[in-house]
Amino acid sequence: MSKDTKNTKVTLKVDDDTHRKLLEVVSKLQIKKGRRVTMDEAIKELINHAGY
Repeated sequence: MSKDTKNTKVTLKVDDDTHRKLLEVVSKLQIKKGRRVTMDEAIKELINHAGY
């Protein structure tokens, strides 16, 4: 990834149920890590868990 695109922000549209489940992932990660976790961190964790 180039430096120009690394900090680019985008909007993702997801169903309400998907959003709710992503918030659950964020919550569990916050408990596990003992600190605030962003949606971006949660998505990265899911990607890494999937093996990508």
